[in-house]
Amino acid sequence: MSKSIRGIGLVACCAAMIAMVWPSAAPVAGDHIVSNLEPAAITLDVPMAAQQGLPFSPVRLENELDVDQTPRVGLSVPEETGPTLDLAALVGDVADMHRSELEDEMRCLASAIYYEARGESLEGQLAVAQVILNRAENERWPNDICAVVYQSGQFSFTFDGKPDIPAVKGPAWKRAEAIAIIAVGQGWQDVTDKATFFHATYVKPGWRRVKEQTRRIGGHIFYR
Repeated sequence: MSKSIRGIGLVACCAAMIAMVWPSAAPVAGDHIVSNLEPAAITLDVPMAAQQGLPFSPVRLENELDVDQTPRVGLSVPEETGPTLDLAALVGDVADMHRSELEDEMRCLASAIYYEARGESLEGQLAVAQVILNRAENERWPNDICAVVYQSGQFSFTFDGKPDIPAVKGPAWKRAEAIAIIAVGQGWQDVTDKATFFHATYVKPGWRRVKEQTRRIGGHIFYR
C-alpha cells in the first residue's frame, strides 16, 4: 500500500476540521470555486499560494460581446485584493474547536512541534511539522509520522528519559495540537519548500554542506 493511500483517511479527517472552522483556508491553486453566477460570464483567478497564506483574487466578470461585437452591459465586480488568510487566526480557530484526544500519529507530531519548536513563531512551528510530514512521504524514511519522529537519533526529546507529552497541557501544547492538525490536513502551504532536514542556527552539522538550503525561519534553517 502506498504512502499516499495510507494517509488519505488522516488527511481527510484533518482537512474536514479545517474546512469547518475556516472554509476559505482549504482551497489552493487549481481548486474550483462554486459560483451562482452564469458560468459563461465569469473567469476565476486563483493564483499560487502567497507566502503568508492562500489568498484569492475575487471573481472577475468579463465583458461579453454580442454578435455585432458591441459590449453588453452586465454585472460588474470591482477588482480588489481578496482577504489574506492569517495563520494565527487559523491556529486559534482550530485550537478552539479541537476538544478530543489526538490519535497516535497526530500526538507524535504535536510532541515534536512542542519540544522542538514551541519557542518559535507559528510559521516556525509549522515548518518543523512539515519537515516530518515530508519525511513520511519520502521513501528514504519510515512511512508513518511516529516512526519518523522516533527514528533513532533524530529528535532529542525522544531519548532524554522524560515524558513526551507535557504534564500540564497549556496554551503552547494546544497550539502544537492545532498546528499538527493544520499540517496533516494540508490547510497551509509548505513553508519549508519540501525540506526534509533542519537544524538550529547555533549548530553547524557537517551534512549541511551537501544539502540545499530552502528557508531560514526564526532559529532554524531548513534543507532538502
